[in-house]
Amino acid sequence: MTLYLVVPAVFVGLLLLLRKGNLVAFLTVLSLGIFVLGFFHQILPGSILGMSYRPAALVILLVTAAVILATTQRVPFLARVRKPSLLDLRVAVLVIGALPAAILTTSDKSAGSQQQVKLANPVPNGKIFVTQGGNSALLNAHHHVRAQRYALDLTALNPKGRRAVGLMPTRLDDYTIYGMQVVAPCAGEVVIVGTGAPEQAIGTTNTNAPAGNFVALACDEATIVLAHLKGAPLVRQGQSVSTGDALGYVGNSGNTSEPHLHIHAVRGSVRDLEVLLFEGDPVPIEFEGHQLKRNDLVPTEASS
Repeated sequence: MTLYLVVPAVFVGLLLLLRKGNLVAFLTVLSLGIFVLGFFHQILPGSILGMSYRPAALVILLVTAAVILATTQRVPFLARVRKPSLLDLRVAVLVIGALPAAILTTSDKSAGSQQQVKLANPVPNGKIFVTQGGNSALLNAHHHVRAQRYALDLTALNPKGRRAVGLMPTRLDDYTIYGMQVVAPCAGEVVIVGTGAPEQAIGTTNTNAPAGNFVALACDEATIVLAHLKGAPLVRQGQSVSTGDALGYVGNSGNTSEPHLHIHAVRGSVRDLEVLLFEGDPVPIEFEGHQLKRNDLVPTEASS
């Protein structure tokens, strides 16, 4: 997160130092704007603002840069228009190159060539969006927990591209994903079932049962956790399931701030709860050939 605090401050300072050259000032502001857009795209959950904010942000950026350029022509202490020096142009090139490079560096957050577990979409009846995910603490709030290093938090988008009615509604039913059916993302055996956790009101959490109501499936060489379900799961321990079999419904049980489906994978067939949730060897998840991070859509078989 330091990157997103220090870099803008540095380039605001550059803008002030280079204010005599309007072209350089314009390019500096434009580059800083590109960086800010990268921040919005990679760091802030797009499902809160709605997906339509992106083109609007681009328009605002261009208008702002144009206004700043025009303002430098009118304000007395900025009106010393001169031809930019070679040093000014070099700095401008550095600015334009450094910011997009910084964005690309922070956005490449897959697990690389590490072996992944291939899964189907566990919430197939909606437009599913990643709110937490990626191989970085910058993008994934679960990254510091060993077993959950590659965890994903999934929500659903309504026709307006938002996860809920309003910005931060207090009614659980206002969240698009709430109550959606959760299905098995792979064929395997139900090794652990968590039950008895109540639904949490928005703004409250249950740290005593962090996963809430959940199902753990042993599929091939990994165990998959699907957490924060509504009420008791529809399967029992020891039951065999096929891909697409119903497991339960998305809820808001456990240590959760709002309705969503949490999913992560650990290596091996794990039946110990501490290992499953905290200490296990993490395995990256792949949906239809894609490793996902924050602000990605979960691909469907048709779209991939």
